[in-house]
Amino acid sequence: NNVHVKEKNIAILGSGGTYNTTKTVLNDLGSKNIYCISRNKTSDTYTYEELYDLDIDILVNTTPIGMYPNNYESNIDLDRLNNLEVVIDVIFNPLRTKLVVDALKKDIKAIGGLEMLVVQGVKTNELFLNKKYTTEELRSIYFDINVDKYNIVLIGMPMSGKTTLGLMLKDAFNKEFIDIDKEIVTRENMSINEIFATKGEDYFRKVEQDLYSEYAKKNGVIISCGGGIVKNLESIDKLRENGMIIFIDRKIEKMIMNNQRPLVKSKKDIESLYLERYNLYLNNCDFKINNNGSKKRAVIYMVEAFYEYLSH
Repeated sequence: NNVHVKEKNIAILGSGGTYNTTKTVLNDLGSKNIYCISRNKTSDTYTYEELYDLDIDILVNTTPIGMYPNNYESNIDLDRLNNLEVVIDVIFNPLRTKLVVDALKKDIKAIGGLEMLVVQGVKTNELFLNKKYTTEELRSIYFDINVDKYNIVLIGMPMSGKTTLGLMLKDAFNKEFIDIDKEIVTRENMSINEIFATKGEDYFRKVEQDLYSEYAKKNGVIISCGGGIVKNLESIDKLRENGMIIFIDRKIEKMIMNNQRPLVKSKKDIESLYLERYNLYLNNCDFKINNNGSKKRAVIYMVEAFYEYLSH
């Protein structure tokens, strides 16, 4: 991953077996200083609070903090590590822990643990089956696992075509399709309009947020989000742990009105919401796809975008 550790100051979170492995590798590669960060202070370790007094270039997490099913957890405040260049997390489920997501949001290079898991598996096969794998074979295995495990998360305005395109993507990738709005209707046994009318928008948003927390932990699914997802950046961050986010953009004049949207009663409502949310959609997606023409062409673009995203 082109992480240069020579003469770098490195903090390793955790003091277990993976700490020992990581320290050995970093010493072999010529790291300058290696600090062990642990909950318990000893002569060989630093506390988490002491971490922020160190000049750290690279941070490596070898603890289970943030690992499934306890996603969305992190005990590191990256704002207090001013010179940090790289974050590495050995956890592979989720594909990106909260620590990794937080680093990426700050434009810090960040790497999850799936690649390490794959290489360990390949090396095990080589040892036990007396078989050798080429670098290209290893990369192909890693890529195929990513294609299988990564979620595709669709965001965009109501009536932008998320459900239609999502169902077409389902067939393209053979992934499960989850429509959050439909899940809410099923679980509450009433329409979204009825929920807004009888229980209020705050209740609806709480149910919606709980569903995002639940489904963001899944792997290999396509999730169609409600139009207001970008008003809840905490849920966006959760969806990023296992997913790539695609903004489906559609011209206002092509959106077909229906009576199922409590916040959209007229074209004026659509225009107002579009202006309010457009930059939020744009700033919180990995790719933007225009859905103004052929749906088949839009799906092809999304498939290409997904493969491009995973190839980096």
